[in-house]
Amino acid sequence: MSRVSKNYQWWRSKGGTWKREVEQRRRYMPIYALQEIVLRDYLSRCAPARVLEFGCGWGRHLEYLREIPKLDLYGFDQSRSMLEGMDWADPDWKAEHVHLGDPLAPLPFEDDFFDVVFTVSVLIHVRPAHLKGVLAELARVSKRQILHIENVATEETHATSDAHDGCWAHDLAAAYRALGLECELLPRCFEIEDLYRVRMKPRLRLPALDPAFASQLLELDRGLSREIQLLRRKGSRGRLTDRIARLEAQTTELRARAKRAESGSSEALARAKKAETARARAEERAKRAEQADAEARARARKAEAARAKADERSEELSLASTEARKRAREAEGQRTKDLARAKKAEERARKAETARNRDLARAKKAETAAARALERARKAEEKTRASVERARKAEEKTRASVERARKAGEKTRASVERARKAEEEARASLERARQAEEKSRASAEDARAAAGRSQESLERARRAEAARAQDLERAEQAEKRLAEALERARSSELARSESLERARRAEERLQEAGEREAAARAELESQLERARQAEEKLRAASERTVETRTKLDALREREQRANESLTSALERARTAEARKDELAAELVAARERHRELSARLEELTSSRPSVAGAGGGSE
Repeated sequence: MSRVSKNYQWWRSKGGTWKREVEQRRRYMPIYALQEIVLRDYLSRCAPARVLEFGCGWGRHLEYLREIPKLDLYGFDQSRSMLEGMDWADPDWKAEHVHLGDPLAPLPFEDDFFDVVFTVSVLIHVRPAHLKGVLAELARVSKRQILHIENVATEETHATSDAHDGCWAHDLAAAYRALGLECELLPRCFEIEDLYRVRMKPRLRLPALDPAFASQLLELDRGLSREIQLLRRKGSRGRLTDRIARLEAQTTELRARAKRAESGSSEALARAKKAETARARAEERAKRAEQADAEARARARKAEAARAKADERSEELSLASTEARKRAREAEGQRTKDLARAKKAEERARKAETARNRDLARAKKAETAAARALERARKAEEKTRASVERARKAEEKTRASVERARKAGEKTRASVERARKAEEEARASLERARQAEEKSRASAEDARAAAGRSQESLERARRAEAARAQDLERAEQAEKRLAEALERARSSELARSESLERARRAEERLQEAGEREAAARAELESQLERARQAEEKLRAASERTVETRTKLDALREREQRANESLTSALERARTAEARKDELAAELVAARERHRELSARLEELTSSRPSVAGAGGGSE
């Protein structure tokens, strides 16, 4: 952005003065020290982690958080003047881990880059119209959680001050709900601010904030604020002596408490060191258990993948076997159909042969009848000469018919042989007809009738021969179809044999896959059992770690309370000592004035008798 809002510009131009302002405020606002206590305690339990402070300024929090092991800290701010106050940081570290950018632009980090993102008294300076975009960017770069120490929870966003060209109290819960995230309110630790946390995943395990610890911090904040206010007020001069006595008693008591706190703190520190060592060992055991668990899970995933591949291979083999069986069934069906067709063709061939035999029988009968007719014709030709010419014409027709019958009979040997026999018989009949020509003049009419009948018989014979030729052709076609059907049946049988062989091989591969699957399942079960055992060990180690952390947290709390009590006691002791010195000085001054007054009173008292003696003498 080339131009920013007034409140952002204020921090860019005057942010360098805020460091001195905070140092002055720390003298009478305990919340700054309490913020550091809460952040140090919470983030130490988040380690190891990569952490971003959004709005880091001169690094007030980054400076002491760097003392926590296994925290990889980063900072981001939009004010160059504030970042210039980071004089405590190494330049190389600052160049790599601290970033300057526009307050409303995308953050210069990848998605899910940080484990923890936190802000402290920063969102109060973000304009309401820009809040959703800022929170969306924080959610984008955070993988586990977002922590806010911001304004006291409110149900609606509203302006709180005109300082720094604008301050606002935001409804953070509603703003995160608009982004599809849940913002929880942690136990309250401060009088004028609340602690918020956003889980990036619903079931993510995060460190807990002890309500008792938070309550103690809140009471300490309130108590210190009251004490500071009381100390800032001037006391009444009339109660000076009582105040000095009370301060002396409080000083003595505070010194005793400080001594007890120091001894308790030493013991707590020793116990904390032991607990820290136990915690480190437990964490090491937990890490080893986690590594074993990860390895077991990896082996389980590999076994599961092998099992899935075996299942897929088994499924493929099963499908191949099913397909082979299907093809075998189809080939068997096709073979059955071909055999049925062959049987039908054979049946039709038999029927055609039967019809051919019938036609041949009819032709023989016709030939016999023709021979008889010719015999009668020969006898009739012997009786009449007139029928010779007509008989010759009939002979020519008969010869033409015989020639046609001979051509038709060439298709089959049997027909040709019979045609030749018929021709020889016809020639013999004609010879006999010539011999009987002179004898059959009277029977010419009968010869004509016999010749007509002979022509009809020959016509029927030709038709029978044509039908026989057609039947033979159909029989040949049927034989060809039968041969083709038999060939297809043999091919189908071969295909069926091959399909059965493939099916058998597929069955064998399926059986082998089943055996491998059983072995893989056994291996998977053993790995799962080892994983369960590792998980149980990890759970036991985690429970021990939790117990150790709980003890360590309790020790830390006691240590912190002891340190806080010690700090408070020492501060009150120093304050009381200073006040005591002031009151002692005032008391010394008062005693001096009392001595002076006593001396003057003695002088006055000693001067009164001399005056009385002088008066008596004059009387």
